[in-house]
Amino acid sequence: MKKKLAIRVLLDIFFIIAFACFVFAAIANFQNAHGNLEMHETLKWTDRYLHAAIRDIVTGVFNILCALFAVMFFILYNFKDIQCLCGSILKETESRKKERKQKKIEELEKQLDELKKD
Repeated sequence: MKKKLAIRVLLDIFFIIAFACFVFAAIANFQNAHGNLEMHETLKWTDRYLHAAIRDIVTGVFNILCALFAVMFFILYNFKDIQCLCGSILKETESRKKERKQKKIEELEKQLDELKKD
């Protein structure tokens, strides 16, 4: 139980740090895009800064999407029980255990009956 709790806390910390890093990277990319667009306005004879600005904007958008995925996984991991996702597997294993126990009981009863006959 303590191991599961430790893993859960570590994953929570990981998701929070990932979210913060992705947001920071998105802000940095949008600031770089703004600077590149200003440079493109002053140096209109080259498209180098325009391409860099477009690249920074696309990278910023993907960083925002990654931050949203980190939040989504954080919410799903903390507020949805993992057991409901794996509920059918748990039910199958429990039914198998019950079947095994029932078979053992039947075998022991047969052995007991044989011993009583002797």
